[in-house]
Amino acid sequence: DGADASGCGPGEQFVVLDSTRLRACSCEREDVRAAIDAAEHGDTVLVPAGTCTWTAGIEVAKDLVLAGSGSDSTTLVLDLPDDGVEDALFKFVPDDTARANLDSLDEDTGLFDVSGIRFRGTGRTRNKFALWLDNYQLPPVRRLRVHDCAFTDVHRAVQVKGYVHGVFYDNTLVNSNGSYPQGAGWQSFVNDRMALGSGKGWYIEDNDFSWTEGTAGGVCGAGNAGGGYVVRYNTVSGRMRGGDSYVETHGNQLSGIYGPQITEVYGNDLNAEGIGRVTNARGGKNLYLNNVVSDPDMEIWEEYSDTQTSDTNPPGRCVEPGEGVGRQTCTDACICQKVHDSFFLNNRLSTPGGAVVNAVATMDFERREGPEIVNDPPELVENIEYFNFTTEFDGSTGCGCGPPADRPATCTAGVGYWATDQNCSDLAGMVGANPTTPLSGTLYRCVETDVWTAWYTPYAYPHPLRAAG
Repeated sequence: DGADASGCGPGEQFVVLDSTRLRACSCEREDVRAAIDAAEHGDTVLVPAGTCTWTAGIEVAKDLVLAGSGSDSTTLVLDLPDDGVEDALFKFVPDDTARANLDSLDEDTGLFDVSGIRFRGTGRTRNKFALWLDNYQLPPVRRLRVHDCAFTDVHRAVQVKGYVHGVFYDNTLVNSNGSYPQGAGWQSFVNDRMALGSGKGWYIEDNDFSWTEGTAGGVCGAGNAGGGYVVRYNTVSGRMRGGDSYVETHGNQLSGIYGPQITEVYGNDLNAEGIGRVTNARGGKNLYLNNVVSDPDMEIWEEYSDTQTSDTNPPGRCVEPGEGVGRQTCTDACICQKVHDSFFLNNRLSTPGGAVVNAVATMDFERREGPEIVNDPPELVENIEYFNFTTEFDGSTGCGCGPPADRPATCTAGVGYWATDQNCSDLAGMVGANPTTPLSGTLYRCVETDVWTAWYTPYAYPHPLRAAG
């Protein structure tokens, strides 16, 4: 019939291999789109080897597996318009069926999966992404994963928005930002509540990031709008642009942005040169644990009081004493956007025996149209909102690390202790992509004077979704 080696006849855009697999006849956009249009929920669409330049993206509504022939064989070049408008080669906006298939990790009902593709940018055009995961409808989607891909000179590998959870793993990124996880605004606090160690959020694990001199970048940026992310066991090398951060979160802002819920950063080897700071955490619960970093600068900010958020304040906001007079007190029973219940624990400049890196509140004021107004009293207070690591921990302030039997018998409410049988001063083998010895332990917190309780345990590693499908 004139079919070529791939089985495609003249004029054909895809072939059906069996009941669940289709193969595009080339990596050109129109052939891939035709295969996606013909696929059913749960099918696999194979993208063959080749290098193809796309000037427009494809919106996908079904839970599909999109598999290239390998990141060294299938290359898609982003040549999207440089107009500042957010766009991506693949934008996943799940329909009702896909949401129902992807709503639970406890059911093997479906998967949205992208693998085996190299995404190459043309000058890191701003707001143009390789992938965009977008879901503002309930239920939240949880069975999403991106793995074994390569990203080169892409402004952002994956844009994550709305009620989206999943894992980004075993990818290689060169001069490319990782992700920018955002929730659905205050609705995420109500409809998709997250807790540290819960498995919710966008997981970035076992990836290799590298930058050439002077290139802007980051591993995970600006988690906000009620979202959350976990950055664990990644390796970062090269030289980045001064002033950038490895990771960051936004707080609530007058422009309508809400703060995040959670941020977890642990077991990473963050060793690029030229970085401006490890983080500038501006909201939510933060846990920074056992990272090796190249820069001693960990910043936390309070940019705006929760009362200053634009639109209407979220229902259930943790109010300030006297409705706006005094400091805001955060609890799990209400919505709090400022940095709170945060621990910066055993982060070091090198391994073994590197100097300890702790957090400093470098901004604590409300920005208004007039002069900057310093909060009085301040909103970010050490040993109330955030706790720093000390090697001489006695239970009175900060947080400590060591064997369970060495946890102090007495403690002041709020402090924490990472109870582990692992070495607290030598992190060799515990950091970077695919560690030989992943972190093992439990963070205990003093909930009232001399009363400890298990407060946090890292989520299962590797992420359970990596074994699905």
